[in-house]
Amino acid sequence: GKVSIGGNGVELPLSLEMGTTILTVNSLADGTFRILVPPATYTLSSFTTRTENTVDVTYSGSSTFTVGSIDVYLAQSLGRDTKHGVIATWDSTAVQTAGVDSTVSYAVTIINTGNIRDKFLVTFTGTGFNVSFTPAEVEVDFGPNSKALVVANIVPLGSAPAGEREVTCLVRSLNLASTRADLDLIVNVMPHRGVSVTSLDTSTTVNSVTTITAFAVNNTGNAQDDFVVQIANLALLQSRGWNAVIIDPATSEETSSVTIAAFGTKALHVRYTQLGVDADASVEASVFAYSKNVTSASAYANVPIIVPDLAVGKGDLTITREDVTLVNDAQIRLATNVGLLVALIALVVVFYLLRRRKGYGGSSKGGAKK
Repeated sequence: GKVSIGGNGVELPLSLEMGTTILTVNSLADGTFRILVPPATYTLSSFTTRTENTVDVTYSGSSTFTVGSIDVYLAQSLGRDTKHGVIATWDSTAVQTAGVDSTVSYAVTIINTGNIRDKFLVTFTGTGFNVSFTPAEVEVDFGPNSKALVVANIVPLGSAPAGEREVTCLVRSLNLASTRADLDLIVNVMPHRGVSVTSLDTSTTVNSVTTITAFAVNNTGNAQDDFVVQIANLALLQSRGWNAVIIDPATSEETSSVTIAAFGTKALHVRYTQLGVDADASVEASVFAYSKNVTSASAYANVPIIVPDLAVGKGDLTITREDVTLVNDAQIRLATNVGLLVALIALVVVFYLLRRRKGYGGSSKGGAKK
């Protein structure tokens, strides 16, 4: 037979086994060997270790065959004990600070810990950041200098909370997907401030002259913030017959400031109080909110007055809104009632006449005919 590695014959010890009997021989320099044995079934094993790029690599092979009355030729090729491995490192003492939509770069070292040349892909697996890699794919040899440098470019998004945040990445082999390494970079995200105000357009009637409309203050920033909330057009509301205050529904108390967690929401109420019978219900409160930390982070929204339910008495009344019109016409209702009364009187007269024709009513004079 012949023993080879990568198609080339090699000289190495061979182990021939039959049951508990073991025979050891050496192949020649060209890998060939010849052994004289009695007929039986045998297992031939061989292995060797080679140094490649200063790394010890094992080659091995084993074959089972049966010898009869004629020669048996065995070609045994030794397989490489290939190992894949990868490590990703960075200087964790060099944490950088970045604002939203700004870019910071980190140097990442990819180390091939296997014993074969390999290709690796670097990807971002987290959220809250835009991350790109230059290059995203690298080929790394094995051995003591088996390294490649990748630059990670990181951009925090508005959804990234303030403070030190992990940027989770993954390095994996393109030849063996199970070979992978986690890479957790850290970026100190700077706080940014933002706010929005939204009318929830819901109402609760308190009494005949007071109504409540809900609205929400939203912290669109990435850090907890304190906000001032106020009604910017209070003088206009009062001139139209309404007074308005902002109420915290959790305490039912008047408030002018709220504290909201990053990306959080706080529900508040505008309580309207009617100052006169001719109050204009079409006017809206302009609710203004701004950050105490950065006053330029501000927003406003119009919060409508939702009129409480009305009890309609006698007389004409027309209520018009964009989606519905309600009319209560007293004259039509009066004419309808008069018509019903006339019909009822006519029915009574007819009933009376029928009774007389049948002899059930009338005068008692004259008596009945026999």
